[in-house]
Amino acid sequence: MSMLKMTIAAAAFAGAAGFQGPRPLRRSLNLRVAEEPAVEAAEPVPVPEPVMEEPEPVFEPAPEPKGPIKAGWLPFINAPAMLDGTLAGDVGFDPLGFSDSDAQLINMREAEVKHARLAMLAAIGWPMAEKVHGGLASSFGLDYLLSDGGRAPSVLNGGLGNLIIAVGLGFALILASLVEAQTLATGSQMKWEEEKSEDYVSGELGFDPLGLYTFWGKTDGAKFAMRTAELKNGRTAMMGITIMAISEAVTHTPVVEQSAWAFRPFWETVAALMQTI
Repeated sequence: MSMLKMTIAAAAFAGAAGFQGPRPLRRSLNLRVAEEPAVEAAEPVPVPEPVMEEPEPVFEPAPEPKGPIKAGWLPFINAPAMLDGTLAGDVGFDPLGFSDSDAQLINMREAEVKHARLAMLAAIGWPMAEKVHGGLASSFGLDYLLSDGGRAPSVLNGGLGNLIIAVGLGFALILASLVEAQTLATGSQMKWEEEKSEDYVSGELGFDPLGLYTFWGKTDGAKFAMRTAELKNGRTAMMGITIMAISEAVTHTPVVEQSAWAFRPFWETVAALMQTI
């Protein structure tokens, strides 16, 4: 009987142990999973954007002129073929046809610039001599060098035979020759028969102590405008000095007396006008 009880108890214990399951195996699996490191996600590789190549610019040829250019100084006539407006101060004025080629056009412009600059100096010096020379000569006890009637010495007025004036003219001629030779030697000015480059500018000698050439800017357009202004003032001066010479030769009266209002302080002119009202 006791043997039977022991057998039943052993069978019951074995059955109870069979219902517990394999716990140690589960623990080992959990431990293995915990020990394995987590796999990090790979960063995405950036894909370069496609580079769009810019198309090369297409330069179309400049359209040919449809016809002759109208002259700026007289709109109802055509400008000469060589005067196409590329030079500063070009208004299509060449009635005698001096500029019949590119080389001749540059040479004529060189001569025009030089005459314009001399005329601007003369337009100031001529009336100034008539205005102040008499007083200065009297104050310092110097010789009176003006022509008869107080006119400036000139070919038409006479008075060029004076020794002092002749020496002064000779000195001016020598100085001008030295300047001309120096500009030719440095290449800032070229001889008439020499072939000029495309960027050659007539009259540009590198002399600009006050920086007036770049007063409106250093761009090509600003320099072009300054060259145009110089030519306009020079052309006006050439006409003005010619009128002065002819007027004095005809009237035998100094220009400072013919147009006295223009050669005295403006406040005196205003005061004189106020008195007539």
